[in-house]
Amino acid sequence: MRSESDESKPTQVEPAEKPTQVEPAEKPTQVEPTEPTAHVLKLLGGKWISAAIATAANLGVFDVLIEHPQPASSLAVALRCDTGMLTRLLGILESEGLLESDATGILSVTPLGAPLRSGVLGELAAFTGAPFSWDPWSRLPDAIRNGDTAFELHHGTGLFEYLERHPEHAEVYHRAVDAFTRL
Repeated sequence: MRSESDESKPTQVEPAEKPTQVEPAEKPTQVEPTEPTAHVLKLLGGKWISAAIATAANLGVFDVLIEHPQPASSLAVALRCDTGMLTRLLGILESEGLLESDATGILSVTPLGAPLRSGVLGELAAFTGAPFSWDPWSRLPDAIRNGDTAFELHHGTGLFEYLERHPEHAEVYHRAVDAFTRL
């Protein structure tokens, strides 16, 4: 409580403190994955890379570009593919170092991609992405649990019995085995 004598004195106002300058919040920095994390991410993405390589081999991308480097639009016509979808596929192959393009957009096969042509590893690449050999992998957890093969769980029969009943798939399989044994 203020006394009477305090009332006669003028109230002193303390000088206001200078406002503190508020620094803008720093933008969060993107954390680079650690080496093990980056490696695991690469492993997990391997499925999609394998699918892209198998698709390109199946379509004949490597065969055509080894003989005639060309832009994506011309390649799409030559392979009877949708230009936009093929361009996306080609981008994956470029990012993996299998194809390269020059400043004019002409695509060519790199030394790393050259073995993916027919007569080398192209048939093996096509086999890995063929639905009859790719799809059974989705049953791998069941196979591990019960002891059957994923192929048997998916197709209802073993590989060789399946191939006897599906000669078109047997041809793909045998070409892949031949490619592998040529190494």
